Amino acid sequence: MQKALNLSLNTGVVTVAQLLGDGSRITRGARNTIYDYFYNRFVSVR
Repeated sequence: MQKALNLSLNTGVVTVAQLLGDGSRITRGARNTIYDYFYNRFVSVR
């Protein structure tokens, strides 16, 4: 079950990154946007 959840999350993040990029590729801007979101949402809260 955990493996399925991990793969689903990974697929979702890749899809979001592609959409933030040029629609089919993950651009540096898309990577930075996702990194900033996760960092500010989960890491810097501590």
